[in-house]
Amino acid sequence: MGIWDLIFLISYLALIVYFGLKFSKQNTKESYFLGNKNLHWSLILFSIVATETSSLTFLNIPSISYKGDLNFLQIALGFIIGRFLVSAILIPFYFKEGYSSIYELVKNKFGVKAQKLVSGIFLISRILGDGIRLYATSIPISFLLKQSFLNNFSDTEIRIFSLLLITILTGVYTILGGFQSVIITDSIQFFIYIFGGIYSFYFLYSLLNLNSTEIISILSEKNKLQIFDFKGTLNLIYKIYITLEIKNFLSLIYSLFVSINGVIAGIFISIGSHGVDQMFAQRYLATKNEKESKLALNLSGIIVFFQFCLFLGIGLLLSIYYSNEVIKGDKVFSKFITEKIPSPLLGIILAAILASAMSTLSSSINSMSMTIVYDWLKNKDSKKNNILLSLIWSLVLFFSSMLPYFFTEDFGKNLVEIGLKIASYFYGSLIGLFFYIRFTKSKKEGSSFNCILSLLISIFITIYLSFEFKLISAYLIPVGILSFYIPLILMNFLNRNMTFTDKI
Repeated sequence: MGIWDLIFLISYLALIVYFGLKFSKQNTKESYFLGNKNLHWSLILFSIVATETSSLTFLNIPSISYKGDLNFLQIALGFIIGRFLVSAILIPFYFKEGYSSIYELVKNKFGVKAQKLVSGIFLISRILGDGIRLYATSIPISFLLKQSFLNNFSDTEIRIFSLLLITILTGVYTILGGFQSVIITDSIQFFIYIFGGIYSFYFLYSLLNLNSTEIISILSEKNKLQIFDFKGTLNLIYKIYITLEIKNFLSLIYSLFVSINGVIAGIFISIGSHGVDQMFAQRYLATKNEKESKLALNLSGIIVFFQFCLFLGIGLLLSIYYSNEVIKGDKVFSKFITEKIPSPLLGIILAAILASAMSTLSSSINSMSMTIVYDWLKNKDSKKNNILLSLIWSLVLFFSSMLPYFFTEDFGKNLVEIGLKIASYFYGSLIGLFFYIRFTKSKKEGSSFNCILSLLISIFITIYLSFEFKLISAYLIPVGILSFYIPLILMNFLNRNMTFTDKI
């Protein structure tokens, strides 16, 4: 790393903090946590995308296409569909009821205790998931920093330093500036890391010294441009046409599911993250009206799709560039950045990676503080209180990111895997609960107890099955939905029968 890279990196970090504080507004809890619900939809759009794009996304998605093909784009397609469903089903309901915290929906149906339980689940998932995700983010960042200019320090020292740096810088503007600062800095960081991705793609393309036709031909020969694989499905359709056997119909259904399972997974993940998670709901509820809220959310899915195309495209070009070398997939983009990106552009790429990490952390801090204020401390609205809560959550997330250091190396690795998918332990259960509340009008006797008990049963079953059968995140969400509704239906059925018997 050259002196100009370092100057650019330091200047970027200083400017982010400056802009975060310059555009801050925090007189009331609505201004501190929602920007007075008067933020332009385009800023909300960029914030949504930046929040869900971590440095792991930036550095690791290229490894997917480097090792495989474009199958991951199925998930991005599912993200688009899932957001349109949230826009059609949940957003109109949230705006009609005038919610600031989506967990107020639970309070209106089942009371304050249920609201605190559900918001508490959100907080636990954020503490464990975001803290460990932050630790995982420090791994590639520390690798880049060590390769660039901190090669005299150990991996652990650099990781802790990078975690501390990210937390302090992000905490300053998030704590003092509030939600509007988060949105402004998210938008800046979005363009920084997108520029970093576009430049990396262009520079890599120029190094290959091949035209686009030649590149497509090479990738086609390696079968790396495949998004869907319908070969088996087409063969089954032909068998059904010839034999008309029922078993082939069942095989066809299964084959179709396998062919598009990424799309289905993306739909469930998107409904969970953007429909029943306060961190993302906070963003679209801060727009001026329902129409702008839907616009921001729907367009975010489309931008994420093209963003994935960019990152996966980088991975495809890397597979050609390093075709004669054996490199671990999760290290390939980091290796290219540190060894090939020239100065001062290396500073921009490192800034892009830090930007993707900081945007996710700032959103977590602000949304967790908002949950405490709106769901736990309803009558306490003070500037000092809001700032103190943000400071506390900054510290909590930092110490949560230290968790892997307290375990053995093997367990630490498992802990990271758990942390990266921990939200999926809860999304299915919460989707089931929210959709039940959304589509049921009356308060039936016992429904509150049955729903909360079903929620807890569902979370327990999901976590158990995850550890027992090593289910991936995409399958945990439908499992959570099913394990919420099955006990709920059984308990409601028993309640009706008991009531009928009592009357007799």
